Amino acid sequence: IESRGERVTAAHVVVYDETQSSHASDILAALDDPPFVVQLMDVLEAMPLDQRRYRNLRQLCRRARTVLCISPLLAEAVRSSTGATTELLPVCADPHSFSFPLHSPCSSAFRIALLGTVYRRDVAGDARMLGLLAEAWPDLQRSYPHAQLIYAGHSFAEFPETLQPFVTNLGPLSATACLDMLAGCSAACLTASYTSASAFRYSVPSRLADFLAAGLPVVACISPGTAVTEFLTPLEGKCAAFAHTAGELRTALSSYLDDPSRLAAHAAFARQFALRELDARKNAQLLRRCLEAAASS
Repeated sequence: IESRGERVTAAHVVVYDETQSSHASDILAALDDPPFVVQLMDVLEAMPLDQRRYRNLRQLCRRARTVLCISPLLAEAVRSSTGATTELLPVCADPHSFSFPLHSPCSSAFRIALLGTVYRRDVAGDARMLGLLAEAWPDLQRSYPHAQLIYAGHSFAEFPETLQPFVTNLGPLSATACLDMLAGCSAACLTASYTSASAFRYSVPSRLADFLAAGLPVVACISPGTAVTEFLTPLEGKCAAFAHTAGELRTALSSYLDDPSRLAAHAAFARQFALRELDARKNAQLLRRCLEAAASS
């Protein structure tokens, strides 16, 4: 930058822990401390933000012109511990994902999408959804032989051994191939089962935006007090359901398998919600406005 005779007028800082926050502060100092915006998508330590261990992150947030947070739960934690100005920058979907036609409820196959990383128990809490699927799926498949489980990601080895024979494992996919996979599915189960004590309690996985943009109703097994519960609760009964037992999971999935009109209505609601709230272009506009405001301050 110096060799080109240029000056940084505003910086976009993305961090998720103390080490990154310290490194970001050093880089900003080397750039003569330009005004900056902090974006928090995750806080990857299972501790409240007001603990002394978060000294670097809290200082960075206090100095920022704006802190962009992935969830209202995280925004509230940031405001209460730092007094920083916050804006909500939610998970978002690639605009191309909105171009796919919604899955026909009359299709001969009912594919349920499972997507992404299955995190360790000490990081995310647990993977209860996979356990519920392992318990519920044999009965579900006997009742609905056309139902299928489709997984894309690199964590298939983490699936319960009793569930693996029932899952079509596509392995890691490119972004385009993943969109194609979702376009052929009817519903989705969120494999992550974050708890309020886990490191990801403030986070909302981006796969939720992908599911909704593809018009897939979502079934989740998530604890109260998490950002995912906060995100999905307004959508419950419209395009989302919570399941904490195998019986509740069977009921949630059967409601779509037994009633194609309900599936179609929930698919349409999911797509419209994503178009209205989760379009990546909307996030880009907000980020641009915040950076321009920082640069002019």
